[in-house]
Amino acid sequence: HCLTLPRELKLKNGKLYQQPARELYQMLGSEIQAVHGRNGDCFAAADTRIYHLTLQAAECPAGLHFELGEASLHWDGERFVFVRQNWAGSDETRACLLRRLDCVEIWSDKSSIEVFLNGGEAALSARILPRTEAAAIAITGMPENAELTIRKIRTNKNTEKERKSK
Repeated sequence: HCLTLPRELKLKNGKLYQQPARELYQMLGSEIQAVHGRNGDCFAAADTRIYHLTLQAAECPAGLHFELGEASLHWDGERFVFVRQNWAGSDETRACLLRRLDCVEIWSDKSSIEVFLNGGEAALSARILPRTEAAAIAITGMPENAELTIRKIRTNKNTEKERKSK
């Protein structure tokens, strides 16, 4: 496991919740457009791996699946599973049990992915070995009522690029 983001910790009903530090949300930049297909399918292509994704729904059904290039996430109705390739090229799995799933928050950068579920009820993170500079995000099984937002994360490097282009 890895921790790349500063976190806020809270104790709720005897359970530790982890959420990204509030200040990180100030770094969110322009929106990455997603193309919605049929049956809850969605695809987004970004010119960066540094992005933030939030999917919120009243309840996510079993079968919700995210393909994030070198990692995938899957909700089977009881377990949320995070799979990524390890340094040796083999699949490595992390999983957690949940009673329900209503929010998935993903923070991605060039070498890690951090996932926060249900407002911090569970958190999963891993290092990744990207093969490309761009990100392709595919989601299947997304509920009809879901709200999906994908935004670039501003870094010092891309903030300098924005200033120079003005």
